[in-house]
Amino acid sequence: MRSERHTKSGFRLLQSFNLHGNRFREDFMNDMRILAEIRDVNIARIIAIVEEEPFSAIFEYGELGDLSSFLKNRDRDAPTSYECSLNLITQIASGMKYLESLSVPHCDLAARNCIVCKDLLIKVSDQAMYCSKYDNEYYVDECYAKIPLRWMAWEAVLSRIIFPVYLYTKGKRSCQSDVWSYGVTIWEVLTRCEDVPYANLTSEQVLENCGLWYHSLDSGGKRKCPRILEQPVFCSDDLYRLMLRCWCKRAEDRPSFQEIHCYLKKLTLD
Repeated sequence: MRSERHTKSGFRLLQSFNLHGNRFREDFMNDMRILAEIRDVNIARIIAIVEEEPFSAIFEYGELGDLSSFLKNRDRDAPTSYECSLNLITQIASGMKYLESLSVPHCDLAARNCIVCKDLLIKVSDQAMYCSKYDNEYYVDECYAKIPLRWMAWEAVLSRIIFPVYLYTKGKRSCQSDVWSYGVTIWEVLTRCEDVPYANLTSEQVLENCGLWYHSLDSGGKRKCPRILEQPVFCSDDLYRLMLRCWCKRAEDRPSFQEIHCYLKKLTLD
């Protein structure tokens, strides 16, 4: 076991991860080792890694829980203000900007994977997939792997589920795919995580929708546009335009996290 000093923040021991084969074990351990070396105010630290059965890790855990639960519970007493929401997503962008500077893709960015510390300090984490709390938010493939389907960029879905061969060409894990997920995370924050993205679609329909980004024409020759998340009620036009840029079809047309963070800082000052 490799460990760090105890921090003032709480931490959570992840449930044993059911590893189906060496590939999943290697992916898990590689991700945990990378995160263990990262130091940033908006990135949750890994306190310890268990490198033998049962494979697991202990994450820094915020006093106020994960962001998804925080927003749902907070709204019962007092609605989260737009200014507060803007502060939350700006902090997430700051943490992702740091990962981007290291060329480290997250691949599961969502409100459930952000923790809330005292004074509303937000830290990007990576524990939800290895816990049972949010099992209903993941799609399980034929290899029993959890996939954050509703948060993923279309090209990431193609590489992972629909056309596995795509992985070896354009579908590699990337920070540009994280930008797409970040746009979905903004939507979550502004809707107070009241429901999952595309709640009115089945998993199969979400998969079909991802395919529409790749195939612009249906069998009848009619143009069929892919669906995108609608503008939340508590969302400015400026912020929704940013979300739409995060969902550009071409990954290279999406803004970097550096650009996103700078833009949000300007919105905060306006």
